[in-house]
Parts: sequence; structure tokens; C-alpha cells
Amino acid sequence: MSTDDMATEEAASAPPITPAFEDSPAPDGATAPYPAAPPAPYGSTASAAADPPRIRWAAIIWGLVFAVIAVIMIGLLSDDRRSDGVSDWIMSLTPGSITAIVLLALGGVVLICGTIGLIRRLQRKAAVGRSAQPMGS
Repeated sequence: MSTDDMATEEAASAPPITPAFEDSPAPDGATAPYPAAPPAPYGSTASAAADPPRIRWAAIIWGLVFAVIAVIMIGLLSDDRRSDGVSDWIMSLTPGSITAIVLLALGGVVLICGTIGLIRRLQRKAAVGRSAQPMGS
């Protein structure tokens, strides 16, 4: 008798396994997938349906920045002559020029973050202005 036959006989003679969750009752409220939303504050007239969805400008701007960087890098590194030129340029950098490039890159990141913050502030100001208007106008 082979080991496969013995394993089949043992599996056939074993009692069936029943899942534990079928035997126990579910706790109260366990059937709802999400808890109920809290009620709106007293006196609030703004509804979620009145505000249009907000555009995520940070994602759009960062996506454009990374897309531009990718296009530039593909353009620079797709040809052997340009790739050799870039490697020669990188090898000829001095510590002062590396510092200047790093500071320039950090300044670009700060500029992008500031622009995103300004757009977010304008977006919030516009949302407050829309919610302050009467519902009928």
C-alpha cells in the first residue's frame, strides 16, 4: 500500500470539518458593512451633494512635473551621443556646481509646493464662498 493510498483512507475516515463561524451567532450590528454616518450638526444647511468634487491639483501638478522629467531624460539618454555627452557633463561637475544644482532643485521643489499650497488655499476660499451663499441663488 502506497503513502497516497494511506492518506486517502485517513481523509475518508476523518470526520468532516465545520467552520467555527457557522456555529456562533453574529454579534449585534455585525451585518452592517459600515457604521452609520453621524448626523449633520444642528442648523447646518450645506449638503454634500451641493459641493462638487474637488480637483486634486497637487496630483496633477506633480504628475506633470514627473512627466516632464521623464520626457527630458528619455530625450537625453535615448541616443548614444547624447548619453555620452551627459556622462561627460556629469563627470566634469565641480563641488560648487553640484551644490548649485542641488540648491536649484530644492528651490524648484519649494516653488512647486508653494504653488500647490496657493491653489489649495484658493480652492478652500472658493468652497467657503459657495457654502455661504443661500441655497436658492
